[in-house]
Amino acid sequence: MSSVLELQAAKVAIGQSGQEGTKGIFPLDVDKIVTIANMKVGAYTIAAQPTAPCLINVTNTVVDTADTMGTIVIVGTDINGAALTEVVIPVANTAVYTTKEFASITSATGAGWVIGGATADTITIGVGSVIAGDGYYFAAIQVLASAVVASQTNKTGSIVAQLSDFTAVPAGLYPTKLTQIALTSGEAIGFLSRI
Repeated sequence: MSSVLELQAAKVAIGQSGQEGTKGIFPLDVDKIVTIANMKVGAYTIAAQPTAPCLINVTNTVVDTADTMGTIVIVGTDINGAALTEVVIPVANTAVYTTKEFASITSATGAGWVIGGATADTITIGVGSVIAGDGYYFAAIQVLASAVVASQTNKTGSIVAQLSDFTAVPAGLYPTKLTQIALTSGEAIGFLSRI
C-alpha cells in the first residue's frame, strides 16, 4: 500500500468480505489424522481431528516394491456438518490430496491393498491446505502468528503478493485474491469474498 487512503480502502473491503465468512488456516501436518501405519485392508486408527476444515492428504511410502496399492476411503463431515466421503488413490512416495475439505474425520479405511513382499508399505494421513470453496476467494489473510506459507493458489486472472516467497510472514493483515493456501507454520484467518 502506498498511501493511508489505500490502506483504509483495503480495510473497508476486507471488512465487507468478512460478511461472507472466515476460515481458520493452520499448518500442514502429514500425520495428524493417522500416524505412520502399515497399509492394510481395513480401518485405520484416527489419532486426531482437523483443527479447521481443510483438504486431507494421504502419503504412501514404498517399503516393498512387491506390494500392490489400493485405495483409502475417507469418511467425515464438511464445514456444515453434512456427511462427506471421498476415495483417495495413493501414489508411491507422494502426498495425494482430497478434492473436498473435511471438518471432521469419522473413518479412514484401506481397500484393495495386497502385501506382496515381506514388509508392508506404510501410509500417513494428515491435514493439508485450505480452499476458499466454489464461488469464493480469500480477499485477505489475517496472520495471527508469524507464518511460513508453503503454497498459495491465486484467483484466476488476479495478481497478488506471493506470500510463499517470504521466509516468514509477520503477524498482520494482507489483502489477497487466493483460492487456496497452505502454511508450514503459524496461524491465520482467511476472509471470504464472493467471486
